[in-house]
Amino acid sequence: MGKEGNRQFRFDEINSIILHMLQYACKALNFDYFRANYYIQIMKTIYCIGELLIDFVAIKQGNDLSKAKEFTKKAGGAPANVACAISKLGGKGQFIGAVGNDPFGTYLLNVLKENRVDISLAQRSKTFTTMAFVSLAEDGERDFVFSRGADKKIEIRL
Repeated sequence: MGKEGNRQFRFDEINSIILHMLQYACKALNFDYFRANYYIQIMKTIYCIGELLIDFVAIKQGNDLSKAKEFTKKAGGAPANVACAISKLGGKGQFIGAVGNDPFGTYLLNVLKENRVDISLAQRSKTFTTMAFVSLAEDGERDFVFSRGADKKIEIRL
């Protein structure tokens, strides 16, 4: 996908990067990674609240979205990435947020289920699933344009 700094990452690669970041942080803080992993595993549930969205990543255009002609669909949203990483570490990640009652929302919830994330508190909305259009510059910098939808429609239910 172009130069080394202009690399596009898959959802599972992002989760792997998060795990490596945890390992690095543990080393930098002189904290045992295996102990951190153990704590994540014994925690009852870690709730990840926020956005779950579709990233449409521009292909072969540099950092100018106005020139993009092709996009690749990817699952996105930092809370969702964290929930997947927690599950991959053996913990219990639960996602709380809203997606549209549309094919994109179904796709995103299926991605979370495939990664063993509890989606029982995820909500479906009549509003479309949030989308982000992403461009990647040659130096690896990203630029986002959001079309906010269902993620801003989350309801607190008591």
